[in-house]
Amino acid sequence: PAHFASRAKAKVKAKSKAKANAKMLPKARPKAQAGPRVIRAGGVVVHQLLCGRDIANRRRNPPEDGALDRVWELADSMRNFVYIVADPISKQALLVDGCWDIDGIFEYASRCGLHIAVAVCTHGHYDHAGGLVPFAGPFELRAQGVRELLARGLRVLAGAADVEQIAEQCGVDRRAVEPIEEGSCVRAGGARCIVFE
Repeated sequence: PAHFASRAKAKVKAKSKAKANAKMLPKARPKAQAGPRVIRAGGVVVHQLLCGRDIANRRRNPPEDGALDRVWELADSMRNFVYIVADPISKQALLVDGCWDIDGIFEYASRCGLHIAVAVCTHGHYDHAGGLVPFAGPFELRAQGVRELLARGLRVLAGAADVEQIAEQCGVDRRAVEPIEEGSCVRAGGARCIVFE
Protein backbone atom coordinates (compact mmCIF):
# COMPACT_ATOMS: atom_id res chain seq x y z
CA PRO A 1 0.00 0.00 0.00
CA ALA A 2 2.85 2.42 0.64
CA HIS A 3 3.99 2.26 -2.99
CA PHE A 4 0.45 3.28 -4.11
CA ALA A 5 0.70 6.41 -1.93
CA SER A 6 4.09 7.33 -3.41
CA ARG A 7 2.70 6.85 -6.96
CA ALA A 8 -0.20 9.17 -6.14
CA LYS A 9 2.23 11.79 -4.75
CA ALA A 10 4.37 11.45 -7.89
CA LYS A 11 1.29 12.05 -10.10
CA VAL A 12 0.38 15.16 -8.10
CA LYS A 13 3.95 16.47 -8.39
CA ALA A 14 3.97 15.77 -12.16
CA LYS A 15 0.66 17.63 -12.63
CA SER A 16 1.81 20.69 -10.67
CA LYS A 17 5.13 20.71 -12.60
CA ALA A 18 3.18 20.52 -15.92
CA LYS A 19 1.01 23.48 -14.81
CA ALA A 20 4.11 25.50 -13.91
CA ASN A 21 5.70 24.72 -17.29
CA ALA A 22 2.47 25.59 -19.11
CA LYS A 23 2.51 29.06 -17.52
CA MET A 24 5.91 29.72 -19.08
CA LEU A 25 4.80 28.75 -22.59
CA PRO A 26 3.20 31.36 -24.85
CA LYS A 27 -0.56 31.12 -25.08
CA ALA A 28 -1.98 29.51 -28.20
CA ARG A 29 -2.92 31.98 -30.90
CA PRO A 30 -6.64 32.51 -31.28
CA LYS A 31 -8.22 30.79 -34.28
CA ALA A 32 -8.42 32.91 -37.40
CA GLN A 33 -11.76 34.52 -37.95
CA ALA A 34 -13.97 32.34 -40.13
CA GLY A 35 -15.61 35.08 -42.17
CA PRO A 36 -15.67 38.78 -43.00
CA ARG A 37 -14.84 41.16 -40.21
CA VAL A 38 -17.62 43.68 -39.53
CA ILE A 39 -16.70 46.90 -37.71
CA ARG A 40 -19.23 49.44 -36.45
CA ALA A 41 -17.71 52.87 -35.94
CA GLY A 42 -18.54 56.51 -36.53
CA GLY A 43 -22.07 55.85 -37.74
CA VAL A 44 -20.99 53.45 -40.51
CA VAL A 45 -20.54 49.71 -40.80
CA VAL A 46 -17.34 48.51 -42.45
CA HIS A 47 -17.24 45.02 -43.94
CA GLN A 48 -13.66 43.77 -44.41
CA LEU A 49 -13.49 40.95 -46.99
CA LEU A 50 -10.30 38.93 -47.29
CA CYS A 51 -9.45 37.69 -50.79
CA GLY A 52 -9.03 33.93 -50.85
CA ARG A 53 -11.26 33.47 -47.80
CA ASP A 54 -14.38 35.63 -48.16
CA ILE A 55 -14.24 36.24 -51.92
CA ALA A 56 -12.19 34.64 -54.72
CA ASN A 57 -12.18 31.43 -52.67
CA ARG A 58 -11.08 28.52 -54.87
CA ARG A 59 -11.85 25.90 -52.23
CA ARG A 60 -15.40 26.98 -51.47
CA ASN A 61 -16.37 28.14 -54.96
CA PRO A 62 -14.00 26.61 -57.55
CA PRO A 63 -14.16 28.48 -60.86
CA GLU A 64 -14.66 26.42 -64.01
CA ASP A 65 -12.45 28.78 -66.01
CA GLY A 66 -8.77 27.78 -65.69
CA ALA A 67 -7.51 31.36 -66.06
CA LEU A 68 -9.87 32.58 -63.32
CA ASP A 69 -8.68 29.72 -61.11
CA ARG A 70 -5.08 30.95 -61.53
CA VAL A 71 -6.14 34.53 -60.78
CA TRP A 72 -7.94 33.41 -57.62
CA GLU A 73 -4.88 31.38 -56.61
CA LEU A 74 -2.91 34.61 -56.87
CA ALA A 75 -5.62 36.49 -54.92
CA ASP A 76 -5.33 33.94 -52.13
CA SER A 77 -1.56 34.40 -51.95
CA MET A 78 -1.80 38.23 -52.05
CA ARG A 79 -4.18 38.35 -49.04
CA ASN A 80 -5.68 41.72 -50.04
CA PHE A 81 -8.67 43.22 -48.29
CA VAL A 82 -11.74 44.69 -49.98
CA TYR A 83 -13.87 47.08 -47.93
CA ILE A 84 -17.57 47.87 -48.08
CA VAL A 85 -18.35 51.02 -46.08
CA ALA A 86 -22.11 51.12 -45.48
CA ASP A 87 -24.69 53.49 -44.08
CA PRO A 88 -26.68 51.24 -41.71
CA ILE A 89 -29.88 53.26 -42.23
CA SER A 90 -30.08 53.73 -46.02
CA LYS A 91 -28.05 50.54 -46.75
CA GLN A 92 -26.11 52.51 -49.41
CA ALA A 93 -22.43 51.59 -49.54
CA LEU A 94 -19.01 52.57 -50.87
CA LEU A 95 -16.77 49.84 -52.24
CA VAL A 96 -13.05 50.36 -51.61
CA ASP A 97 -10.49 48.45 -53.71
CA GLY A 98 -13.12 46.15 -55.21
CA CYS A 99 -11.34 43.60 -57.33
CA TRP A 100 -10.54 39.88 -57.82
CA ASP A 101 -14.15 38.59 -57.50
CA ILE A 102 -16.74 41.25 -58.36
CA ASP A 103 -19.65 38.78 -58.41
CA GLY A 104 -18.60 37.50 -54.98
CA ILE A 105 -18.44 41.05 -53.59
CA PHE A 106 -21.91 41.88 -54.87
CA GLU A 107 -23.34 38.56 -53.64
CA TYR A 108 -21.98 39.31 -50.17
CA ALA A 109 -23.42 42.85 -50.25
CA SER A 110 -26.79 41.47 -51.36
CA ARG A 111 -26.85 38.92 -48.51
CA CYS A 112 -26.23 41.84 -46.13
CA GLY A 113 -29.02 43.89 -47.72
CA LEU A 114 -26.55 46.51 -49.00
CA HIS A 115 -26.57 48.46 -52.26
CA ILE A 116 -23.10 49.39 -53.54
CA ALA A 117 -23.47 52.84 -55.08
CA VAL A 118 -19.90 53.92 -55.82
CA ALA A 119 -16.41 52.36 -55.99
CA VAL A 120 -13.11 53.94 -54.96
CA CYS A 121 -9.64 52.67 -55.90
CA THR A 122 -6.98 53.65 -53.38
CA HIS A 123 -4.24 53.33 -56.00
CA GLY A 124 -3.54 51.93 -59.43
CA HIS A 125 -2.02 48.51 -58.73
CA TYR A 126 -3.84 45.58 -60.33
CA ASP A 127 -4.47 43.99 -56.92
CA HIS A 128 -6.54 47.03 -55.90
CA ALA A 129 -8.12 48.09 -59.20
CA GLY A 130 -8.03 44.94 -61.31
CA GLY A 131 -6.69 44.57 -64.82
CA LEU A 132 -3.75 42.77 -66.37
CA VAL A 133 -1.53 40.85 -63.97
CA PRO A 134 1.99 42.10 -64.79
CA PHE A 135 4.04 38.96 -64.05
CA ALA A 136 1.81 36.26 -65.55
CA GLY A 137 4.55 35.03 -67.89
CA PRO A 138 3.27 33.80 -71.27
CA PHE A 139 -0.33 33.94 -70.04
CA GLU A 140 -2.62 36.94 -70.16
CA LEU A 141 -4.30 36.93 -66.79
CA ARG A 142 -6.78 39.61 -65.74
CA ALA A 143 -7.97 40.35 -62.24
CA GLN A 144 -11.59 41.53 -62.16
CA GLY A 145 -12.01 45.12 -61.08
CA VAL A 146 -12.76 48.50 -62.61
CA ARG A 147 -13.93 47.10 -65.97
CA GLU A 148 -16.53 44.86 -64.28
CA LEU A 149 -17.61 47.63 -61.87
CA LEU A 150 -18.22 50.01 -64.78
CA ALA A 151 -20.17 47.27 -66.59
CA ARG A 152 -22.46 47.13 -63.54
CA GLY A 153 -23.11 50.86 -63.92
CA LEU A 154 -21.09 52.00 -60.89
CA ARG A 155 -19.26 55.29 -60.61
CA VAL A 156 -15.56 54.49 -60.19
CA LEU A 157 -13.30 57.05 -58.53
CA ALA A 158 -9.52 57.12 -58.13
CA GLY A 159 -6.75 59.57 -57.32
CA ALA A 160 -6.01 61.82 -60.28
CA ALA A 161 -2.44 60.48 -60.50
CA ASP A 162 -3.73 56.88 -60.83
CA VAL A 163 -6.53 57.33 -63.39
CA GLU A 164 -4.32 56.81 -66.47
CA GLN A 165 -2.66 53.65 -65.11
CA ILE A 166 -6.00 52.16 -64.01
CA ALA A 167 -7.65 52.89 -67.36
CA GLU A 168 -4.77 51.36 -69.30
CA GLN A 169 -4.37 48.16 -67.27
CA CYS A 170 -8.15 47.62 -67.05
CA GLY A 171 -8.77 48.36 -70.72
CA VAL A 172 -11.32 51.13 -70.14
CA ASP A 173 -11.69 54.70 -71.39
CA ARG A 174 -9.82 57.00 -69.00
CA ARG A 175 -12.87 59.30 -68.89
CA ALA A 176 -14.85 56.47 -67.27
CA VAL A 177 -12.69 56.64 -64.12
CA GLU A 178 -13.44 59.87 -62.26
CA PRO A 179 -10.43 61.61 -60.70
CA ILE A 180 -10.68 62.69 -57.08
CA GLU A 181 -8.39 65.04 -55.21
CA GLU A 182 -7.12 64.97 -51.65
CA GLY A 183 -9.75 66.32 -49.26
CA SER A 184 -12.67 65.23 -51.47
CA CYS A 185 -15.63 63.62 -49.73
CA VAL A 186 -17.11 60.52 -51.34
CA ARG A 187 -20.65 59.63 -50.17
CA ALA A 188 -23.13 56.79 -50.39
CA GLY A 189 -26.19 57.52 -48.27
CA GLY A 190 -24.86 58.65 -44.88
CA ALA A 191 -21.57 56.81 -45.38
CA ARG A 192 -18.70 59.01 -46.43
CA CYS A 193 -14.98 58.74 -46.94
CA ILE A 194 -12.53 61.63 -47.01
CA VAL A 195 -9.76 61.18 -49.57
CA PHE A 196 -6.19 61.67 -48.37
CA GLU A 197 -2.77 60.68 -49.64
